[in-house]
Amino acid sequence: ALDAAALSAHLEKLNESQAGACESRQPSTPASVRFANTGPTKTSSDAFKAKRAAHYNEFRMLQAFRNNKLDGESESEDSAK
Repeated sequence: ALDAAALSAHLEKLNESQAGACESRQPSTPASVRFANTGPTKTSSDAFKAKRAAHYNEFRMLQAFRNNKLDGESESEDSAK
């Protein structure tokens, strides 16, 4: 069994050793993270580029449809007055 003085001394030694370990480590920040052997980056294939372009065209068509629908509703409200 440890008495209070021995326990206090043990805790001080533990704190000192942990503090030294923390000071010796370099801080790790997201900016300093690097992955080894990631290789060269791939370029987009022609098939992927075509699919991506089709997706954006669908989105623009949906936006145009919504805008036309809203324009049509405001015109019908104007003509009803």
